[in-house]
Amino acid sequence: IVPERPTRDLVAAAVEKLLDDWLGDFPFADEAARAHVLALLITLIVRDLVPGPVPLFVVDAPQPGTGKSLLVSAIALAATGRPPAAMTEGRDDDEWRKRITAALLPSPALVLLDNIRARLDSGAFSALLTSTTWEDRVLGQTRIIALPATAVWVVTGNNVLLSNEIARRSVVARLDAQCEQPWRREGFRHPELLAWTREHRHILLAAALTLCRAWVAEGRPRG
Repeated sequence: IVPERPTRDLVAAAVEKLLDDWLGDFPFADEAARAHVLALLITLIVRDLVPGPVPLFVVDAPQPGTGKSLLVSAIALAATGRPPAAMTEGRDDDEWRKRITAALLPSPALVLLDNIRARLDSGAFSALLTSTTWEDRVLGQTRIIALPATAVWVVTGNNVLLSNEIARRSVVARLDAQCEQPWRREGFRHPELLAWTREHRHILLAAALTLCRAWVAEGRPRG
């Protein structure tokens, strides 16, 4: 049971459960990365309390095999009970619009652009990040549809490059294992992280909801 007004000790225990026990094996480059990953989880839970757009979350690393996709999958599984919806990057704005529309049609909570390779620079995608409604023409028809643009968007990649417009709308969580072959690392707390997340989802959700409840109880302060 999550109390109406969680104490500081309960909040501290919730942060420890989420960042140290559950996600403690990910090589966060700094405290900002840890904070932004926690913000991603919380944003998924409180999205309906935010009337406007939310930032793009970028999970970045200097090389493959650092755990970017696993991290996003674990967060999506804990928050929504299912893997993230996936979308590939477009070649031009017309293709971006078609892919965004297709991604939003099922009303996903989270959409993942996994392992992008090119510089992320799309006027359509940039516009999406500042909108709460997405309008586009139905493929093969003249009819225009309007879709809720309330999904949380996440990008992963190695040394991700963003246009200035998209960078202003983003928060970055960088992972850095500081080794040549990060995929060879061993000794994890939870070697089968997704299975562990699924089994302990109720505990993780209680911890996340404790943080959300504390925020609401404090009057939803900014920053």
